[in-house]
Amino acid sequence: MATKPVFDDVQPWPEAAKPADGGMGHNRPPAEDDVKAQFREELLTAKPDFDTRLDQIEAAADRVQVTDDETLGRAGDMVRIIRATDKLVSETHTKVKAPYLTAGRVCDAEKNALTGRLAGARSKVEQHMNRYAQEKRQREIEEQRKAEEERRRLEELARENELEEALPPPPPVAARPEPVRSDGGATVSTQVDYISTVEDYSKAFRKVKDDASVREAIDKAIQRIVKATKGQTAIPGVRIDECAKALAR
Repeated sequence: MATKPVFDDVQPWPEAAKPADGGMGHNRPPAEDDVKAQFREELLTAKPDFDTRLDQIEAAADRVQVTDDETLGRAGDMVRIIRATDKLVSETHTKVKAPYLTAGRVCDAEKNALTGRLAGARSKVEQHMNRYAQEKRQREIEEQRKAEEERRRLEELARENELEEALPPPPPVAARPEPVRSDGGATVSTQVDYISTVEDYSKAFRKVKDDASVREAIDKAIQRIVKATKGQTAIPGVRIDECAKALAR
C-alpha cells in the first residue's frame, strides 16, 4: 500500500557526487605513511641508535635466565632498561599524536553535534511510528480475543443443542500484515519485540547460570573481591591460590 507524501518540504537525499581528480589532499602521501614517518623521525631525533638498542634488548631478553638472587637482580636491571625504552616510545607517541588527537576531537565534536540533531529528529518520528504500531497490534490482539470468545460461545451452544454441524470453522490464523510502502521509497514493517524485566535475580539465575557471559561476569566479580581483600575472604565454591610476582623498580 502506497502513502501520499506528507512532508513536501523535505526532499529525498541526493546521491553523493563522485570526487573529481585532483581533489583535496591528492598530492599528500597516505595518512598512515605520513604519521609513520613523523613517528620515526621524532623517535630517532631523541635516540639515534634506537633500532640498534631495540635489537640488543630483544636479544638479551632471549638469553636471560634467573637461577639465583644475583641473576634476579640483573634481570631487574634489564626490566628497568626496557621500561625506560618503552617510556621513550610512549612519549614520542603522545607528542606525534597530539595534533591529530586535537583535530580528531574537533571533527568528532562536529559529527556528534550533527548526529545528535538527527538522532533527536529520528526519535520524535519513530515515537509516533511505534505508538501507532503498538495501537495497531493491540487492535489485532483484541480482534483475535473476540473471535476466540465467539468461537467458544458457539462451541458451547452446539454442545447444548447437540448440533455439531452448527460449529463454524476455526478463526483463521492472523496473517502477517503487509509492509507499508511510501511513494518516497520507504518500506515500513511492524516487528514485535519482547522486553524482559528481572524481578527475582536468584530465580532468574537458575536459567542463565550456564551461559558463558554470565560465568565470565561471575569470574570478574569474584576476582575483584579476592583482590580487594587480598585473598582473605572465603567464598563458597571458590579456590584462592597465591601467585608470587617479581617487581623491578
